[in-house]
Amino acid sequence: MNYFKEKKFATVAIIILVILNIVTISLLWLGRPSHHRPPLVPREKILFDFIAHELELNPVQRLTFENNEKKYMDETKALHFKIDSLKQKLYNTIYEENTDQSMVDSLSAITGNLEAEINKLTYYRLLEIKNLCDGNQQLKYKTYKLILLTAFIVH
Repeated sequence: MNYFKEKKFATVAIIILVILNIVTISLLWLGRPSHHRPPLVPREKILFDFIAHELELNPVQRLTFENNEKKYMDETKALHFKIDSLKQKLYNTIYEENTDQSMVDSLSAITGNLEAEINKLTYYRLLEIKNLCDGNQQLKYKTYKLILLTAFIVH
């Protein structure tokens, strides 16, 4: 009698394992069920929300902050595209037979000037944020200035 119980248990266990294998193979064959991820929030939006929240900007300040932020982003992106283009031209001169040193110097100087322009834009952007704040917000601005500087520099 013990033999039949063990055989019955083994049969049930094998049937369960076969069913699990069929389900696993069918899921692999048909593809994983789609899990819809939420859309990625741009890094700039996260930074904007963080700064506005931490400085406790009122709606008017927030609107001014957002408009200035869009302007800053557009200007710096345009400059970054120019810098990337110039760097590509500069590094492509490596493959030329006769590299004109004056052209290399010129491209390097222009790239440096554009980088300096980005630094100026960042400085004035941080100054705008500071001037946008009132008394209590000025204290918070000083507290978070390292975070702001890091965010804008990495930006």
